[in-house]
Amino acid sequence: MRTPQLQLALAHCATVSITRPLGIALLMGLALWPLGCLILPHEAKQMSADIYDIKLNVQRIQTLQSDSQKTLETSLQAIQQKSASNFDILNTNIIDLDQRLRTLEEELTALRGRIEELKFQLSSQLSATPMPQSPYSPPLKADTIVTTQGTVIDGDLLLRNARREFDRGDYSQTIQQCQRFLSLFPRSLNAPSAQLLIGDSLYFRGNYQQALEEFLRVKENYPADPRVPDALQKVALCYINLNQKDQAISFLQMIINQYPQYADIARVKHTLSQLTE
Repeated sequence: MRTPQLQLALAHCATVSITRPLGIALLMGLALWPLGCLILPHEAKQMSADIYDIKLNVQRIQTLQSDSQKTLETSLQAIQQKSASNFDILNTNIIDLDQRLRTLEEELTALRGRIEELKFQLSSQLSATPMPQSPYSPPLKADTIVTTQGTVIDGDLLLRNARREFDRGDYSQTIQQCQRFLSLFPRSLNAPSAQLLIGDSLYFRGNYQQALEEFLRVKENYPADPRVPDALQKVALCYINLNQKDQAISFLQMIINQYPQYADIARVKHTLSQLTE
């Protein structure tokens, strides 16, 4: 059995065995505390300096990034503005060139029409000269004055008025007066000219089929008249405008074969060469 004295002694020994290590640790901590106080402030200062440097670097990078972004945006805007300006200039030039091209095409079309008109007017003026009576055709009346129901009609004046209307571009009046002339003076020396003038008027109105029929009447009604080759050449031109190339070639070849002495034979051959190329 353990006596009270023995129990007290054991408890004292146990207390001493537990508290001694704690005391030793406490004493060591107290001894090292001044050294820790000396080390920690130095490290803290170094860390603060490093953090400050990092902040400066971050700010510098952010500033460089912002400046680069602004420079890039400025460059892009300048490029876009320059591109837009160049596009506007190019578009303006294209529109200007297109307008000039259209104007030139219109002028070219007008010149071509004027050339054809002058050709026909020249041919009509040449064909308007009264031709001598041919021994191979029925006699033509030279007298163009006739009285109808007490009214005197001057055939020469009637034909001159028709030609004046033709020069003014009034083709309907030209046709009417020429038809009246032919009805009153079918055997006049100027009858082939009136017939040609009807065909010319229809041609300039764009009625090519009707025009060639009127031109063919010159050959049918006045086969020996020197103006027949003129009429046949105009028939060929009508077929060209009707896109009937073979028919045009046939009439041009007819002129070359049957009228080798025709005054305008060079133009006939030239037109034929263009169609047969």
